[in-house]
Amino acid sequence: MRGVASNLLPGEPLCSPQTTVLLESTLQLLHKLHQCDHWSSNINQHIHTQLELISPLVKDKDFGQSEAKLTALCTEVWPVLAMIGGVDSGLRAGGVCRHRPSGRRAIVLGILKEGSSLCKLQWEEGDLSVR
Repeated sequence: MRGVASNLLPGEPLCSPQTTVLLESTLQLLHKLHQCDHWSSNINQHIHTQLELISPLVKDKDFGQSEAKLTALCTEVWPVLAMIGGVDSGLRAGGVCRHRPSGRRAIVLGILKEGSSLCKLQWEEGDLSVR
């Protein structure tokens, strides 16, 4: 994120760890690209191709002992399933959250110190305060 203070932490364990933040950000980008006409058919074709790998990989009786098949599932199929369903919908640095009583939305910037239960937020409506 541009312009975010470097002294903020991603928020483990109250917020998602840094690897999940990066993964969810990548998935968010892929979802936005999928909404573009130019990218949609390519992404759909890739998803379809990867999902077709499931049946041949899991139908054999030796699936449990096959390191190659397990690796193929983890590296080829699992990422597509993550694209479809997401990985972690919890709070994450760079993610959007909503204040329940007011319905206002904000971007989670991070936490100031490890172990804190308070997040630094950037509200969408700059100067309004929540009571």
